This record gives sequence, structure tokens and C-alpha cells, in this order.
Amino acid sequence: MFLSQQEIRSQLSSLIEPGNEALVKEVCYDLCVGDEVYRSEQHLPERLSDESPYMILHPGQFALVKTLEVVKIPPELVGLISIRSEYKFQGLVNVSGFHVDPTFSGNLIFAVQNVGPNDIRLRYREPAFMIM
Repeated sequence: MFLSQQEIRSQLSSLIEPGNEALVKEVCYDLCVGDEVYRSEQHLPERLSDESPYMILHPGQFALVKTLEVVKIPPELVGLISIRSEYKFQGLVNVSGFHVDPTFSGNLIFAVQNVGPNDIRLRYREPAFMIM
């Protein structure tokens, strides 16, 4: 069973911080690209900001992408995570697993790889992921 849109909205402040009503969908919440990206070939994370909002993943490239939001999973629930279809169709694949454990609290880190033929551009604060 999944939480409905109404249930997500009613519990939003206890599940997602900062929560944004506009990002609540039918049975999920869209998560945004946060301020840190770790690329496999770099030793230090890249910082994204409003002044420098873009990261580009080249074909074959692997990265760890932190979410903007802090996710708080209650003990009686488990979260399922995915990538929004807009990015899946470009070739972005989630290689970090597909669930978030009960009682987890913190920013999620998505391990992603570009398996498509073209560059994929992610933007700071842009919805790119989802949690159900």
C-alpha cells in the first residue's frame, strides 16, 4: 500500500523537510537536486548553487547526487525511490538501490549513471527524483 496524495500532504512536514506542496504527486513526492555532487573521477564534491546551478553527466559517467530535502521515514513505512521519467528517457539510471529503510532521516544520496548517448544536465533545486 502507498500513501495517497492526501495522506502525503497531511503528513508532509513530518516526512520531508523542507516540504513543498507543489511537489506532492498522486502517490509520491518529487525530490530535488541538492547542493553536492560527487563524480567518480573527482576527489572532492562539486558545490551547486543558484549562481552555479548545473552539473553535466557525460555518457558513461557515474555520480552521487545529494537531494535538497531531508527525508524522514517513520518506523511503520519504507520508502521506494526512483528517477523521474524525464531523466530516465535520457539514459539516467539509479544504481543506488530502490528503497529507504524505516526510521531513516537525512538527505538521500542517489548513485546515478548516464547510460544514454548524450550529456544529461541536472539543475540545482530541480525535481529529478521521487520517493513513494
